[in-house]
Amino acid sequence: MKNRKKIRIFLWRPMATVVKEAGHTRDIRVPFYLKYIEALLKTKIFYETYFFDSWISPLPFETLISGVLKWKPDIILMSAMTTEQDLVLSFAREMKMKLNPYIVAIGQDPSAEPWRYIHADSPVDCVIRGEPELSFLELLDALEQGQTPLGVPGLCSMAFADQSIARVTDLDLLPAPGYSREELLKYKIFYPLTFYHKLVWGHILTTRGCPHACVFCSQVTRESFGAQVRCRNPGLIIEEIKALQALGVNMLYIADDDFTCLANHVRAFCNALLGAGIRIEWTSHARVDELSVDLLKLMRKAGCIQLRFGIESSSVEVLNHIKKSKRPDIWVQQALEVFQSARALKIDTLAMFQVGCPRETAQDVLNNIQLSRDLRPDLLQLCYFTAYPGSSYYAQIDDSRLKEKIRETYHYQDHPVNFSQMDMETTKQMYVLFYRSFYLRLSYFIHHLLKYGLFYLLNRDVFFELTSFKKILHKKRS
Repeated sequence: MKNRKKIRIFLWRPMATVVKEAGHTRDIRVPFYLKYIEALLKTKIFYETYFFDSWISPLPFETLISGVLKWKPDIILMSAMTTEQDLVLSFAREMKMKLNPYIVAIGQDPSAEPWRYIHADSPVDCVIRGEPELSFLELLDALEQGQTPLGVPGLCSMAFADQSIARVTDLDLLPAPGYSREELLKYKIFYPLTFYHKLVWGHILTTRGCPHACVFCSQVTRESFGAQVRCRNPGLIIEEIKALQALGVNMLYIADDDFTCLANHVRAFCNALLGAGIRIEWTSHARVDELSVDLLKLMRKAGCIQLRFGIESSSVEVLNHIKKSKRPDIWVQQALEVFQSARALKIDTLAMFQVGCPRETAQDVLNNIQLSRDLRPDLLQLCYFTAYPGSSYYAQIDDSRLKEKIRETYHYQDHPVNFSQMDMETTKQMYVLFYRSFYLRLSYFIHHLLKYGLFYLLNRDVFFELTSFKKILHKKRS
């Protein structure tokens, strides 16, 4: 056993050119699937891992290839979004031709359309659909024993295919991701905050799953699969937060798909923070139909200083069509009340809208602009409606050419697919008008500067990243 050779496993998150060139502020979030797998592998003495994240350490393609060839991995695990398919397959071909490692693809795109990665000419040996952590360990065990990995949840190859989507039912089986201090500092969220210190972000997940049925939702914007919500033990979350604080973290980014979907979990998390005497501030995603004033008060007491809300639209018809809410008739009123309550509690708010939704008209966008002013959020974020593979809207499309065109899109880039009742040029114009109407107001500028000026002085990286946003504000409207 002492002479057993360690198996080298290379973990890679790529970054597509279209994302780099989008001209929109881009947060750098933790790739949790890969980080959890890295943590699991580090508990095994016969695996040697190398994790490379192209989002935080961009390299020319040839340089990356050269470095990996020198390391000589036995197994390569790579994640892929739709925009990254060509890149990861090119990488896999180079590796297969020169090293012949066993290659596994995970993530949004392989999960949604595994056949694009598993075919006779593909260099990929298998795909794991869904949440891959425990399935990847099962695959490794089978490979080590020389067995065919039958029955591994979510695993697809040329020889066999499990039709299920892998899910980790017990999140407490996943050890907390580990970071070096240098690595941790590179994962950043570029929002201004009412926080007057130099930011050091820590990223955590407290749940997986989302019970809602939004037709546009896919793993491009999600951190998990499925409607069933699974919660981590609050005690383990507290231990992870303490470990992050030991690395200097002073702000938490809770990356849950829908942190507020279970009020009891939110209360348990907040009470655990307060009970442990942990003083740290945090941000999370939330929904306006899931919050009460009492819950907001507890969240604020436990350190919440910003909430991000997907408002999407003010149109009842649009909201109903995209299945954003079961009660679209009261959605706007819920939003107005929650934003007012958050403002009274000094919780900053980010309102997110989509432009180009199915059935949306130019008048709907104008109404959304008015709603954004009525909500009075601290920040506004827009994206184009994008039906990525994995979304229920994409699954309903029969036109194969349209699907191929969708695969070329990025939701912050000038959009090549338009599902609204506006023509393409009008859709783009309304997108720019929406941003300009919100941000280019003297009253907003003065209020924003007074509120966040000191933050920007202490966190100039955030300021300079946000300056890329001016490309959108200064676009000419034809």
